Amino acid sequence: MADLSSCAQLPTSALYRFSSDYSRLEPQDGACGLPILVKVPGSKPACYKAQDCPAISDLEFLSYGSVNTIYESVYPKDDAALRKWTADVGGPVEAKRLLNEVTTAGKLVDDIVTKHDQGLPMPPISSRYAGYCQSLDSLLKEFKQPVTLTQGLIVNFQLGVFGIIDRIGAYRDYDCALIDIKTALSPKANVKWIEDKVLQVAAYELINDGLYTIDTVGLVFFIRDGSVDEYFFDENQIRPYQEKWLNRLAEVRQIRSLPLAA
Repeated sequence: MADLSSCAQLPTSALYRFSSDYSRLEPQDGACGLPILVKVPGSKPACYKAQDCPAISDLEFLSYGSVNTIYESVYPKDDAALRKWTADVGGPVEAKRLLNEVTTAGKLVDDIVTKHDQGLPMPPISSRYAGYCQSLDSLLKEFKQPVTLTQGLIVNFQLGVFGIIDRIGAYRDYDCALIDIKTALSPKANVKWIEDKVLQVAAYELINDGLYTIDTVGLVFFIRDGSVDEYFFDENQIRPYQEKWLNRLAEVRQIRSLPLAA
């Protein structure tokens, strides 16, 4: 954990935004004295360092995704299931097409939820995404007001990690839920199948760290066949995933500190 003592009034976490060229992370409130985070030239995956804050000037700020990329460079995922799925759908070309479809559908769903939250007109939707939109239509009314945050980038100064959170706001019977919205080709009927996604929302709650008060964290999957899968976690249920992710982050920090081979 970073020593923040020489950065007066630096909070644990704060709302930021990317500059237009992604070379900087800038505080949403420019008047609050928070440091600007500048991308380290040539860093892959990208990391950022703080300007004008000596206590954390050496700390690398990584995105949630970059933490995973670094971890998996040393501890690769078992890709047996992915290889089997690729073969089952007809090979790499069809697999790539399906993955592109679900990625595009995900962006569309995010856009629709954001416009719904803002009371804006819905965009026209291609019929090729009809299944995803059918599942969204069945649930959209449950995304309620008030909405605290939509597609917001939060930087956590203690962890040196940032992430973009899809939504914090009222949902179903929850007054304020931190939600990550997903699209998927097939139903997610078992939490074991989505452990990496659960780790993501567990990390996002840690990154938020009280910046916004939340009741629960969860995942909402909009499925290609028109169905929906939802997983929500209370404090006791999410804690083991948070501990696992914090251990992963510690390993990544260790990996980043190892000297290069001669």
